Amino acid sequence: MKNMRIRTILGLGFNLTILIIIVSIIVLSYSESKKVIELIEDVVIKDEIENGLKLLDVSGADLEQWAIDYAVWDDTYNRIDDPVIDLEFMDENFGDWMPEYYGVSTLYLLDRNFDIVYSYDGSQELFNILKNSTFIQNILNVHEYNYALKYHGLLKHEGTLFQIAISPVLKSDTSGPNMGLLILLKPIDKELITTFEETTGRHYFFTYDSQLLAVNGSFNINNDDIMSFEGIYKNESHIYTKSLLTDINGNQCGYLGIQKERSIYNNTKRLLIKNAIYILLISLTLLAGLRFTMLKFVLTPIKEMENQLGAMDQSDSLAHILIKGPEEIITCSRTFNNMIDKLFDAHKTTESLTLLTNTDELTGLYNHRYIFEHFNSLQETKKEPIYAILVDIDRFKMVNEAVGYNMGDLYLRQVATLMKDIIKIDGTIFRYSGEIFLALIPEMTEITIYNVAERIRKGIESAAYFKDYNLHFPITASIGIAAYPDDGLEISEVLLNAEYAINYSKFNGRNQITRYTSNLEHSINKELVDEYQEIEHLIDSVMAMAEAIDSKDSYTGKHSHSVAEVSILIAEKLNFNQIDKDDLRIGALLHDTGKIGLSDAILHKKDQLTPAEYNIIKSHPKLGYNIVRHFVRNKDILACVRNHHERWDGRGYPDQMHGDRIPLFARIISAADTYHAMASQRPYRKALSNKKIIQEFRAHSNTQFDPKIATIMIDLINDGSLNYLDQYDT
Repeated sequence: MKNMRIRTILGLGFNLTILIIIVSIIVLSYSESKKVIELIEDVVIKDEIENGLKLLDVSGADLEQWAIDYAVWDDTYNRIDDPVIDLEFMDENFGDWMPEYYGVSTLYLLDRNFDIVYSYDGSQELFNILKNSTFIQNILNVHEYNYALKYHGLLKHEGTLFQIAISPVLKSDTSGPNMGLLILLKPIDKELITTFEETTGRHYFFTYDSQLLAVNGSFNINNDDIMSFEGIYKNESHIYTKSLLTDINGNQCGYLGIQKERSIYNNTKRLLIKNAIYILLISLTLLAGLRFTMLKFVLTPIKEMENQLGAMDQSDSLAHILIKGPEEIITCSRTFNNMIDKLFDAHKTTESLTLLTNTDELTGLYNHRYIFEHFNSLQETKKEPIYAILVDIDRFKMVNEAVGYNMGDLYLRQVATLMKDIIKIDGTIFRYSGEIFLALIPEMTEITIYNVAERIRKGIESAAYFKDYNLHFPITASIGIAAYPDDGLEISEVLLNAEYAINYSKFNGRNQITRYTSNLEHSINKELVDEYQEIEHLIDSVMAMAEAIDSKDSYTGKHSHSVAEVSILIAEKLNFNQIDKDDLRIGALLHDTGKIGLSDAILHKKDQLTPAEYNIIKSHPKLGYNIVRHFVRNKDILACVRNHHERWDGRGYPDQMHGDRIPLFARIISAADTYHAMASQRPYRKALSNKKIIQEFRAHSNTQFDPKIATIMIDLINDGSLNYLDQYDT
């Protein structure tokens, strides 16, 4: 009996011990699970408040881009210093447009003395605050736009929190000097919060000056607690956190916060409690006969869960729980695994937002903002040297003006595609700005880098896509190369030196590659810069003059451009270099300048001209020469204007030159001009057939035309080189 009591006591003690062990394991498992779940909650909500800050920065960057679009613009730059303000321009582009389409509530356009040129809904008190801001005063000293810096932020005034963006007033090519500032203010309102919530599916709010700005209903927390809590605040139903916001002057101006329901946490907690009760009841009911079963099917899975959760806690990492056991424990592990999946989804959302922030919308390449981050990552991996290849599309402004901005955008996308096809996985490509592209390529030899750059240059120059539309000037690129660490220990220094190399390429005729050296900056002298700028102005004048000429004699369509195209084909047969071909093209575009001074009645007369009228027509070469010589000094170009009606036999006009005494450029223009006249529809006759045109060139070779050039014209007609011109002669 005594032994039985002892065995009973021992059995009860054993059962009680097992029961205590079971209860302890349940409590420990619940405690560890709760800690891990709360850890996940904290990590997720911190990620989501970071997403909110990124969205706020993206919104500010968008406002800054609007400021850049209107401040870094020749139209604004040229008007800001006018003694009489062009109010119609200001109202149309600032006061009427920006508030309605961009939600701007206040704007100031200031000159370089910080005087107001134009404002919209701006008070004197607010202006004084802006005037005293060191942040804004520093931007007034920016004379070339630096995309690596932020010119946007926050500002609080009279109980309202604003997004503010500032841009220096510069030329369209981002050069200076700075003529003033454009300041835009946009209030942070519920519409912005709605945008955040639609993007992330989370409830954000702003607090400042004891104010709460939110969209989705009331919060399960009183206003005092919202204003006062730090870090992370939790109650039974919701979890909150907020991040301090500072204004452009470094002063605290409020908080960005987020509220999130704790449904997963509470469901998991209830499930854990429920499972604990189930396990305890099963333990009490079946402890005597099912100790082995409990050990195998309940305690072991719980212990395994505890081990896996403890391992995660120790390694500070998260992973799925792999558990076999009763349905309740499997359900618990599935709930935990679902929370892990949601955390991973939150990280994916963060990665997507980061990609969106760093991608250029037009080309799909990385944008200027990502250059510095990527360069730092290459530095950390010790991949040296790191070469920077800058590719600048030559005269891209004229491309846009000639074929339209939509076609210009297509050109940029084609260049991006071409560079990706050439560089592939060896480097990373960025849209540096406007028409400039950047490739960062690590761990290559100098010769290999130069070959890559040459393939890009030739690819742009010879691409069939570009040749279909380059009626005015060929599409080419000037390329500059610099390297880290040889040419700079910071990416900004390397890129600046690559820009020096690009400028050297442009000043020396474009369509070439320059490797930066330390003497390069000193070799770009003022005379070379002045000559380059003079050529740019000449090209702009030529394009405008050509349009004016063709508009006077509209029945021939784009006559000057067609004559230029035929002339270039002849020049290629004569092995002209690129400089001579460019001069010839300018001469062809200007050859009929004198018609600007002739009567429309004579130019458009359908009947035969009288002798007096014909003499007036014959005066146009001299008249054109007298116009063009005021802005062109090149003798070959001037000869195209004055002597394109001279004849090989000396019976032409105005100077009765003959043979080789006629400048070669003028002989080429004469043949191209005559061809286009014969190939065009006239009011008094149809266009001549190719057969008839060939007969005319053969008949007048050695009398009207240089025989060598006449032979080239016949070859061009026979091989079909001139057929494509038909589509432009309308």
